[in-house]
Amino acid sequence: MTLVLELPENLQRQLEENAMTRGVSVEEIALEMLKRDLFIERRERLSARLKAWMQPDEAEAKEQRETAEVLIQGLDENRSSYDQHFPSDLKGKTW
Repeated sequence: MTLVLELPENLQRQLEENAMTRGVSVEEIALEMLKRDLFIERRERLSARLKAWMQPDEAEAKEQRETAEVLIQGLDENRSSYDQHFPSDLKGKTW
């Protein structure tokens, strides 16, 4: 794809200087910068989606806590010994 851009003189000068410093063409520098910017934008969008997915809403969090409590009770009730895997006095300290 061919793309024609009208750049302000100062931006054109910076682009040319950057290309000269790196020993590549202005087109290569511009393409590299565009790719990097698009990659960063995509990564930020994906990161925001992942954070939203990882943070359950209050109803989901409550359900998860209740499920954990039932599971812990079940594990401790069905033990053949009297030692608990999850003693209530250590809740919030070790588990």
